[in-house]
Amino acid sequence: MNDTTLGIILKQSEYKNNDALIKVLSKEYGKLSIVVKGIRKATSKNSSSCMPFCTSEFIFDYKYNQSIYNLKKSSIVTNNFKIYDSLDKLSACNVIAQIIDTSIPDMHKDSELFEICDYLLKKVNLNVDIYMCICLILVKILKINGIVPNVKCCINCGNEVISSLSLQGGGFVCKGCQKDFYFESLAVNRLKKFRYLVMAEYKDYDTLFELFTCDLEDCDLFMNFLKLHSGTNIKSYEFFKDSVM
Repeated sequence: MNDTTLGIILKQSEYKNNDALIKVLSKEYGKLSIVVKGIRKATSKNSSSCMPFCTSEFIFDYKYNQSIYNLKKSSIVTNNFKIYDSLDKLSACNVIAQIIDTSIPDMHKDSELFEICDYLLKKVNLNVDIYMCICLILVKILKINGIVPNVKCCINCGNEVISSLSLQGGGFVCKGCQKDFYFESLAVNRLKKFRYLVMAEYKDYDTLFELFTCDLEDCDLFMNFLKLHSGTNIKSYEFFKDSVM
């Protein structure tokens, strides 16, 4: 009774009358669906703490394997209000939220995923390399699902001197195998970035943001890898691409 958790609101949708259904990535319980009653009323005390992309504390009654919960009370911890300053930042956060929502089952417990999502939304809020933020959440999701790219050596022959990336093959290829299978070369700096992003742990993120910046092509590589190996299609990504081009 009166269970408490920190949670990031991934999305909010209309439910019944003046209610809303929010999808929350919680620290203790994984992804949750929570009904917020009366949120659309002017007198609602939960409207600001249940806005998408903020981090709030939620009080509810947790029951194992229950699909939807009723909110008792919420209070905002981090508002990330600057996300709404620009279409670029807002659409980037929609992509991050949809990647998590579509790729992670409800009740999947991963406290690091919560920490990473909270960290990246704060970066987007401050307009810090939104492309890298999308790449990093994609890498985390690939790792959770066991489909992380092989960036240690050529996936075909094991040669450690690589020259390209095979999305379908699942990782790096060397110059010889690149010619045999007609893969296009990628610039050395892009291959290095790809490797750094895949190999990095959460504790390394601050260093990554200092080392280099990412761009839309980097995002495309990871997004296409996710789609090829999981079948997941992130619809909000096309809108994001249109907003930044």
